[in-house]
Amino acid sequence: MKRIIIIFIIAVCLLSFIDITYSAKESYINFGELWLESSYDVKFTFTVGYMAGMNLWFIKLLPILTSKLEEGLLDSKERETVWKLIEIRSYFDSLDVDGFKNIINIVTDLYEDPANTYIPTYEMIEFAYQKLKGEDIEPLLQEARKKALP
Repeated sequence: MKRIIIIFIIAVCLLSFIDITYSAKESYINFGELWLESSYDVKFTFTVGYMAGMNLWFIKLLPILTSKLEEGLLDSKERETVWKLIEIRSYFDSLDVDGFKNIINIVTDLYEDPANTYIPTYEMIEFAYQKLKGEDIEPLLQEARKKALP
């Protein structure tokens, strides 16, 4: 028993002297790699799950947000965000299988660019929606890249 305790103490002492360093990128999740390596079924399940989660969030928060909108308690940026989310939710509710395929294909294309690899997938799904609407998403991508790797 003494031998095990002594070995444990020596191991802990040795480990305390090891210098473990990581580059900045190693401490971030590589969402692009995870997405690109996943099967279509995993991508589909993630996308549907994200949208279902957003729907549940809306069911709980929409009455509160609507009340705050009606009472004028939100500033212009907050109102814009609320309306944008309502619009996205409405679009997601109307999706069929082909719509999901389009979202998945756009997210896959976006992750093909290595500059986008650290942008969280939920943001990429929202960018895919914006792209399907015909909007220029490049400014959104540039901002998300800056946030993803400070």
